[in-house]
Amino acid sequence: MINRNQVIQVTITLLALMLTACTGNNIVKQEPKVKQLHNLGDYDSDGVIKARDNCEQTIIGSTITNDGCGTVRPIAENLQLNVQFENASASVDFSFYDKIATVAQFLNKYPQSSVLIEGHTSQIGGQVFNQKLSEQRANAIANVLVDNYNIESDRISTVGHGFEQRINLGESAIAHAENRRIMAELTGHSEVADMIWTIYTVDSE
Repeated sequence: MINRNQVIQVTITLLALMLTACTGNNIVKQEPKVKQLHNLGDYDSDGVIKARDNCEQTIIGSTITNDGCGTVRPIAENLQLNVQFENASASVDFSFYDKIATVAQFLNKYPQSSVLIEGHTSQIGGQVFNQKLSEQRANAIANVLVDNYNIESDRISTVGHGFEQRINLGESAIAHAENRRIMAELTGHSEVADMIWTIYTVDSE
């Protein structure tokens, strides 16, 4: 018969075995804290982390490139300036300066833009004479932009087409007046970010 002392001894032995099993080879070691090498924050809320964001103040809602920069919208506009010239003249009357001001306003609004001034003539006179006259008319408009509206000269280019691109093939005085014209071709990129279209509609039945 097992006496009380033997029971106590067996119990102590079992407890010792259990403690040994719990404190054996199953010790969990705490790994050292991993140091964050890159900034994963997105401070301008454009979906691109700081570590690879080359544009830190992207306009919210604009389309962006992989490096976090908003895309820009290309601009291109052709304007026919209602600047009239006397026959065989390249002199710009002061009354037409407000027309030229529309080009200056566009260039000031979009600092990355430029303008090509095209001069045109009527078919009165010879080809060589009108070619030179069309160039003089284009240069006259360019000079007004530079001298009166402070537009940088390197943003302006000029070309003369003589009477090769007439818009009215008639021989009347009205036709000749229409052909003595100035065209302004404005090109560049808008600094305003191209925005994502986020408005949706659902057709109702």
